[in-house]
Amino acid sequence: MSDAPTNFAEALAALSSAVPELEIVEKAEKVAEKSHDLWVRSLLERLDSGTQPSASALLRPGSAAEVAKILEWAQATKTPVVPFGLGSGVCGAVLAQSGQVVLDLSKMDRLLELNGDTLTARVQPGMRGCDFERALAGQGYTMGHWPQSIDI
Repeated sequence: MSDAPTNFAEALAALSSAVPELEIVEKAEKVAEKSHDLWVRSLLERLDSGTQPSASALLRPGSAAEVAKILEWAQATKTPVVPFGLGSGVCGAVLAQSGQVVLDLSKMDRLLELNGDTLTARVQPGMRGCDFERALAGQGYTMGHWPQSIDI
């Protein structure tokens, strides 16, 4: 991926070739859904202006290896990447715009490891809080934190 493409379509085609298993979404309404979180201020701005800024594409990796390849591509093409977990944020951390890609981490939704000796867990970034809590409870543990967004 050292030869930088001259336009965004070429850049996405190069990414698709480099990571053939990667799901790339360009359908405008699907991309727009993941181009923002639930921050009230940005919602009000979208309602007031009648426009919804949106990324140029949505990338849905299924593994850390795919994420690494995406980030390598993004660096080579100078494409800004906006990470998107599950969209429960309410602070405006996700405000993607044209020329950017959204890195939708929702496919990466598993508990990878639970260590009872060290009381640590390795969890993929797209695992819902309630699913994580259920997985822990099934093994006699709890995360001990109950944010308002746990079920969303």
